[in-house]
Amino acid sequence: MKLNSLMAFVVLLALGILASSAVEGASKVKVNPGKCPVVTGQCMMLNPPNKCLNDSHCLNGLKCCKGMCGNVCVKPV
Repeated sequence: MKLNSLMAFVVLLALGILASSAVEGASKVKVNPGKCPVVTGQCMMLNPPNKCLNDSHCLNGLKCCKGMCGNVCVKPV
């Protein structure tokens, strides 16, 4: 029984270390200058696909912004 408890503790400790390093790495996401344009419509699709998740997925200084149907790379305003 003690071995099982020790093993569970080691696994939880390892997961905690991995989670904290993932959060630390997430803070270094590239943010392009400018602001996202205002979206004036709404998509009829229930779960539209995203073309990007953050600015680092966009080329040529474009920003990853909420579009009518999911996130898209657009020219900042």
